[in-house]
Amino acid sequence: MAISIATFNTQLLGFIGAATGITDIVSTRFYYIRLPQLEIFPALTFKVINVDPVEVKTGVSDYDIVRVQFDCHDLPNTTAGSTNECEGLYDAVRTAFDRFTDSAGSVKFHQTFFKGRTPMIQDFDTKVYSISLDFEFHIK
Repeated sequence: MAISIATFNTQLLGFIGAATGITDIVSTRFYYIRLPQLEIFPALTFKVINVDPVEVKTGVSDYDIVRVQFDCHDLPNTTAGSTNECEGLYDAVRTAFDRFTDSAGSVKFHQTFFKGRTPMIQDFDTKVYSISLDFEFHIK
C-alpha cells in the first residue's frame, strides 16, 4: 500500500487549502465526507471512493490509484439573474486537480485525472445545490 487513507486525507486537505482558486470561493470551508450542521456556503466536501493497487510481481504494490469524489455545495442565490457558486467552485476544483502532480513528505502524487461530473442537483429539503466531480489520484 502506497499510503494510508488517513495520511492521504490529511495531505489532500493541505493541497485544497493551498489552492487559491478554491479558497477564494470557500475560504476554509472544505471538509472530509460531510458538511457540519449550520454550515455557511459555499463549501466543499470530499471522500475517498476506493483504492486500487497497481499489480506488481514482486510483492505488495507501492503504487495505488485512489478514486476521490469532490462535492461542491451552495444555496440558491436570491439576486435576480445571478447563479450560485457551484459552477465556479466546480471550475476551481477541476483546475486545481486535473493533471495535478506534487510530493508530500515521502508520498509522490504522480498524476491526477478528472474522470467526470454530475449535473447540478438541488436537495429539496435543504435547498442546497451540489455538483460532484470524480478524480483518480495516482500515488506512490
